[in-house]
Amino acid sequence: MSDSIAVAIIDAVVRRVASSPGERADAIEAGLPLLMDCVAPELLTDKMMFARFKLAFIRKWQATFPDIPVPDFEGVFDYDSMVKRFVEHLLAYRDRIYVRLGTSIRSAAELERALRAPLLDILFSAVLDALKFKGKVRA
Repeated sequence: MSDSIAVAIIDAVVRRVASSPGERADAIEAGLPLLMDCVAPELLTDKMMFARFKLAFIRKWQATFPDIPVPDFEGVFDYDSMVKRFVEHLLAYRDRIYVRLGTSIRSAAELERALRAPLLDILFSAVLDALKFKGKVRA
């Protein structure tokens, strides 16, 4: 992984969020696929970095979705496949999600959109934590 590319992506997300805090979800959604492409090879080869990523992911998941089990994601670091797997996992617990989100959700498309922001935030936080752990980015 090119550390400078990962740092540039993270800096772009942070700058965008700083200038407009309401755009956090959009900024993460724009930068995360590139960041995952940079980090995925290292997560697959560096056991310590993967362990830190997994720990951070699990902690953030449990804080965000305390009543939904953590999905299995080992070996899946293709961004699109990973997000699809997480959405499908959450949809299996649709009744719990509806209770959390309320009755404003009317369609499957609205439900998926409502779930993407917290999912991407969990992934972004886990990648950032793993990069900090390895000393590739500063806190």
